Amino acid sequence: MKNKKVIVINGFQRGGTNIVYNIFQSHPMVCSPYDLETGQIISQNYRIPNHKKIGYVIKRLKLRLYSLLNKKIVLNSFLVKIFGIIIDELFYKYKLKNYDSQYNRFKYEHVPYSLDEIKNSVLCLKSVHNEISLTNFLSRIYNDIFFISLLRNGYALCEGWIRRGKSAQVAGIRYKTYCEMFIKDIKKTKNYKIVKFEDIIKDPFGQASELYKFTKLNPPHLKKLRFKSKKILMKDGKHEVKYGKEDTKYWLDNATLNDLFDQNINQIQINNLSESDKKSFEKEAKSILDHFHYTD
Repeated sequence: MKNKKVIVINGFQRGGTNIVYNIFQSHPMVCSPYDLETGQIISQNYRIPNHKKIGYVIKRLKLRLYSLLNKKIVLNSFLVKIFGIIIDELFYKYKLKNYDSQYNRFKYEHVPYSLDEIKNSVLCLKSVHNEISLTNFLSRIYNDIFFISLLRNGYALCEGWIRRGKSAQVAGIRYKTYCEMFIKDIKKTKNYKIVKFEDIIKDPFGQASELYKFTKLNPPHLKKLRFKSKKILMKDGKHEVKYGKEDTKYWLDNATLNDLFDQNINQIQINNLSESDKKSFEKEAKSILDHFHYTD
C-alpha cells in the first residue's frame, strides 16, 4: 500500500467530526484526502445532484458497495488485496492534492510541506454514518491503522437532525444504529478508541495530545492547532461565526481557541428540543443513551 499508516475518524453527520479531523490535520506528520470523506472517495461520487430520486439511487448504490466490501468472500480472499490496492491508490491520489491547497499544504503555521513530506505523511480519513461500516474492511487492508470514534450527546444531535428535516424517531434509530457499530467494533478491532465531543471542546489541546499519543504521532504536543471557522447555533437561534471569517482556517493557541468553540452548544440545542420529540427520540435510543451516560 502507498499509505503506510492510517488514522480513521468515525462519527455522525453534524456531530463534530470536523473538529477531530482538524486536530489531526494540524499535526505535521498527517495529511487527509483533500476535502473528501471516505465514502466520497471510494464511490468516486463527489457531487450528488440536487434531486431526491437521483440522490436516493446514489445512496443505495453506496450501501451496496459498502456491503460488498464487508462480505466474507471479499474479506477472506485475495479480493480484499485487489480492492485494497485500488482504494489505497485513490486515497493517495487525493492526499497529494494538499500540495496545491490554500490551507492544508502547511505542516506548521507559514511552513508548507514538501511534496515528498505529503507523500510519506500519515493518512487521516473521516467516515460518517454508513461509512462507519467500512471499519472491518479498512482494518484488513492496512496493518498500521488506528480508529477514533467520536461520540456526542444524542439529544443535541437529534435537534440538529430535526432542523435538517429528519423526524425524532428517525434520529433515534440512526443514533442507536451507529452507536451500536462503535460498541461492536471496539470489541473486535485493535487500536480503537471512543472519545466524546464534550471532552474535545472542553480541552482541545489536552485531548489532541492524548489522541496523538494513542496514534503514536510525534511530537505529541503542539503549540497551535488549525481549525476552520464555521457558523454555530447561538442562544437566539441564529447561526453566526464566533471567530474570524467563515470557512477560513486559522492556527490558534490555547488562549484563543476558546473564542472558536461554544462550551454550551449541546445545551443550546437540547433546549430547542420539544418534549414530544425528546420522547420519540428516547423511545428508539434510550438504551444507548444510558450506556454512554447521556440520560439524566
